[in-house]
Amino acid sequence: MRNRIYEKNLEALKIKLPDFWEKIEEIRQKTNENTLLKVQSQVGRNGEDIVIAYCGDKEYYLSGKYAPEQMAQREAAKIQQIDMGTVLVVIGLSDGRVIRNILEKIKKGVVLFVYEPSIEIFLHTLEHYDISRFLEEDYTYLIVDDINGTELRTVLDTGIAIETISKLEIMVQGNYSILFGKKIKHVLKTIKQSINQLKLNWNTLRYFEEDSVYNIIRNYKYLNNHYSWNSFKNILPEQVPVIVVAAGPSLDKNIEQLKEEKG
Repeated sequence: MRNRIYEKNLEALKIKLPDFWEKIEEIRQKTNENTLLKVQSQVGRNGEDIVIAYCGDKEYYLSGKYAPEQMAQREAAKIQQIDMGTVLVVIGLSDGRVIRNILEKIKKGVVLFVYEPSIEIFLHTLEHYDISRFLEEDYTYLIVDDINGTELRTVLDTGIAIETISKLEIMVQGNYSILFGKKIKHVLKTIKQSINQLKLNWNTLRYFEEDSVYNIIRNYKYLNNHYSWNSFKNILPEQVPVIVVAAGPSLDKNIEQLKEEKG
């Protein structure tokens, strides 16, 4: 029988990430059959739950060994600025304690990304610890490597803007750098790529700003008789899929794929 915490998290997940919610049972079964990392909770000396990841014959404490809540408060306090415009990237969901303490400090206008490299840790946390508030907030993003890890760059590009680069903060939770070193390097590289692309776009915009304004003004006279998105409204039944194609260099790469699409 499902526990109350798991049900609460699932309800929040259903709204936040419906694709997650639809696949979660299938993912749980596959993970239980093929897992390489074992994750367990046990009661620590002060009565609080502690989370341990077992990899081979080694064990790694993910939330502190003796006083996990105090440790989580200390980790959250390391964030230098959580004011408007701050972008936080936390590598490691762990048991959600650090995230919960960060949420207590966050003010309006902050973006919080959480990247969890382990599907095993994510499922364990989903079943044992209440992370519903994190899932319910509009300004939070969750990436779990084996579920939507391929969307990392897209999600980062959505949340990071040119004016917030200087307020970017990155935190790696305890023992994650040992367990998931390669994946963390990939995340840091992806963040760097996202920032570099923003800078490139900004410099290009500045370089062509005079030409852009001039072209916009010249093109105004064509707008009245031009197609717009509204022109396509109600043309096709809702159940018919549509692919929007625009001219550009990627069209040459994708043309064979477009030929294969049917219906």
